[in-house]
Amino acid sequence: MKKTYRKHSPAFKTKVVLEALKERETLSELAQRCGLHPTQIAAWKKEFLEGAEQVFSDGPVVDAKAHEQEKAQLHQQIGELTVTVNWLKKSAVMPWDVRRTLVDRELAAKPADKGGLSIIKQCAVLEIHRSGLYYTPRPVIDQDLQLIRLMDLLHLEDPTKATDVTALAFTKIDGTAKGGVAIGISDQFSIPIKYLGVGEGIDHLQVFEKKAFVEALFKG
Repeated sequence: MKKTYRKHSPAFKTKVVLEALKERETLSELAQRCGLHPTQIAAWKKEFLEGAEQVFSDGPVVDAKAHEQEKAQLHQQIGELTVTVNWLKKSAVMPWDVRRTLVDRELAAKPADKGGLSIIKQCAVLEIHRSGLYYTPRPVIDQDLQLIRLMDLLHLEDPTKATDVTALAFTKIDGTAKGGVAIGISDQFSIPIKYLGVGEGIDHLQVFEKKAFVEALFKG
């Protein structure tokens, strides 16, 4: 049968320790009266005396165990931040394919308190998606390149084959030569000119007026 241990409240422990400090009876007698072992009372008494000076300190009472746990957590966080900073220095101004090779699976296998850095954190620091680690780019074959070139040529010969172009807009029309090109393109593809602009911004565009445009060409 599994042995069970009683849990005593802080108030009960304090009461027992105060009785032990009075020394009106031996630890054995006190232990028998309280249903405890003398060694247990001695341990409580020692712990009480070691923490007694904190009562008279200027600062707040600090739980030693909690303090040690918090200290250990801070050390772990400092270690993680140090590793992260080192990774940031390595990954600065690097292309994606180079940053992808910096992911260290051996480093990810280590615990955080031993200087490890998980795959998720490494990817976050390197600014890459985790799925990208398992993706191997497929090389572009010559047939695909030839098809892309053919599509580009067809689009240059007649843009209307790739998109439904219903009107044209020309920008930076600041000379007679460029104005003539606009007329040639409109005539070649049988697409009307809708807007003209001297500059590149949308504020520079004006509705195309045939008569004014022709007069401007001959005056120029």
